[in-house]
Amino acid sequence: MKKRIFSIAVAGLLTILMAFGVSAADPAYENDFSSGSIKVTEWKTLNLDPDSNGAWDIADVGGNKQLRGQIAKFNDSIIYYKTQKFKDVTVEADITLERGNAFGIIARMDAEAKGYQIIFDQFDGIKLCKRPYYMFKSGGMIDTGAQYHVVFSVIGSKVKAQITSKSTGETLTLDTEDNTYTEAGFVGFSVFGFDTDGRSNAVGLVDNVKIYEGEVTPATEAPTQAPTQDGGNQTETPATNPTQGQDPAPTDEDNNNPDSTQPASSNFTLSSKYTDAVVDNTAKTVTLTRQLNVSELRDTFEIPDGYTLQILDKSGNPVTDAQTIVTADMQLSFTKDGGAEQRYTLKLEGDSAQNPQDTGFPVWIIVVIVVVVLAGAGVGGFFLYRRKAAKKPQ
Repeated sequence: MKKRIFSIAVAGLLTILMAFGVSAADPAYENDFSSGSIKVTEWKTLNLDPDSNGAWDIADVGGNKQLRGQIAKFNDSIIYYKTQKFKDVTVEADITLERGNAFGIIARMDAEAKGYQIIFDQFDGIKLCKRPYYMFKSGGMIDTGAQYHVVFSVIGSKVKAQITSKSTGETLTLDTEDNTYTEAGFVGFSVFGFDTDGRSNAVGLVDNVKIYEGEVTPATEAPTQAPTQDGGNQTETPATNPTQGQDPAPTDEDNNNPDSTQPASSNFTLSSKYTDAVVDNTAKTVTLTRQLNVSELRDTFEIPDGYTLQILDKSGNPVTDAQTIVTADMQLSFTKDGGAEQRYTLKLEGDSAQNPQDTGFPVWIIVVIVVVVLAGAGVGGFFLYRRKAAKKPQ
């Protein structure tokens, strides 16, 4: 009889735990940072740019101690839990992008900072990605200074993140399947510069970290459906928009759109944050004033809310290598659920846009002409001056 009562009690307890979405397994690691210090035996920092002055410490935020990351350059500063590697892992934490560009959680991270990541970007919203940067899906916009509860898991080939706004209770779920990284790796956090005022550090905060081996059922499941972007192809994932201070994006049947015949893309306007790129929204062209790689080009624009950018090669395929140099035969593709695709062609300004072997003019003739001119004019050399683009005022 006692054994039966004990079994019923255990079953009841498990039922309660499942109802609240809590795993019966204990975390392999947890930390609320109340000790006020980072243990060097547990954590290691990594600045992808050694000159970025990226730094991690424990900050007192309204009487609550939290792990804080800062960086003053256009790059990543990372801190990772170095004591143990995880293959199938669930990371639970409270995340705040206090200021700057982006803050994120990384799983299965290797020594070169490659792995899977959920990113909170104040310009692009919430993004499910892999490193080097490739975005699988994106969701609603975030508010800087707002705290979000994140459950981020990588189980086998399944990558999933559930994000809940601590202030509104709204929840977004992003998931995908990918087999790029199959080995065990570290769990880390990353802060990415720059700040919008062009002077101060980017700052991210993390609290109440729990790392589980294997899968942990999140506390809540997303109750409704909302569109997300999947590598440029529109898909649907159960989610609500966790944006603070505004309603989720209207659906096709939303009465906020008085003219159902008006294309969703009619008000699309692209703008550039820097003088590196000059946008002509009428002609749908972008003129680059200096040479950029794909990563730099992607981060140049103020992208309208809800849109996802892909950079396409001359065959129309997405360019996934962030270090690829942008050429004039590439195009920018902006997509959003319910709206037409927006395509912008690229133009390269100046002589550097031309490559002699691409013009059809023999390179050896160019060499001969240059030699003759140099010999006849007694010119000692040519000097090329490349002016770096300055950031636009905010």
